[in-house]
Amino acid sequence: MGCVVFAGEAGGVGKSTLAVGVASVWAAAGREVLLVDMDPRHAATRLLQSEPDPALTAALLADVWAEIDDDPLDDSELEHDAVVAASAVPNLALAAGHPSLSQLARLRELERDPDAAFDTLAQLLDRWGAADRYDAVVIDTPGRLDVELAVGLVAADAVVVPTGAALTDLQSLTNAYSFIVEGREVGWLPPSSPVEGIDLVVPTRLTEGSVVARQVRAQLREHGWPVGPTIANRVAIQEASFAAMPAPLADPDSRASQELGEVAAAVSAILEGGS
Repeated sequence: MGCVVFAGEAGGVGKSTLAVGVASVWAAAGREVLLVDMDPRHAATRLLQSEPDPALTAALLADVWAEIDDDPLDDSELEHDAVVAASAVPNLALAAGHPSLSQLARLRELERDPDAAFDTLAQLLDRWGAADRYDAVVIDTPGRLDVELAVGLVAADAVVVPTGAALTDLQSLTNAYSFIVEGREVGWLPPSSPVEGIDLVVPTRLTEGSVVARQVRAQLREHGWPVGPTIANRVAIQEASFAAMPAPLADPDSRASQELGEVAAAVSAILEGGS
């Protein structure tokens, strides 16, 4: 299919839960999926019953910062099998969240060649042969508009942004869109990138059938955002998160799993439509 980045300025809207849920739905359907956890909080990594690798982190950082002017992607410690491992979910591989991924994202800021900026992850995925090895790549980014998101956008084919009901959540959509537009204008998002804006907005953590839920969806449509399925504030998602297990695997028949399946289908349609 392609590569999707889950992005947004607002925290606490279920971005990592959504990224892991969509990746898990695809994996359960038999697709080979790679999830790249770029968030230093490691939320997606822990939802997949995995732990950051401090030994790998130390090895990567020692080499990266010792040879700041060299290309870190030439280092054998960044080969696919050194960074990517199987997760607790069949068919779902994980580039586990550890600070080195964020440091790699920031490395280009320190280099002298501005034309090379923000393409670190794209180079890494190309080196790994991700397009041939995986049916889909899912990138989870921090809840901020920063270099990690820029790195994810350069590697992505589509952008999904979850949003809550707060005014600050809705404002973050405009900020995220402006960030993408600025990337095109400044040049760190290359002309060849298929990313032109936000491809799907997913309302999250709303009460099903409530007035607020209807108002949020109506307001999003009124402002022209591409509104996708809603992820309601489900107990099943909270229980799955507490158990460190993706909701589609914890209870495949739950309404929460059905909603995540609807989002996964919507993202699939976007990626396949752009292929």
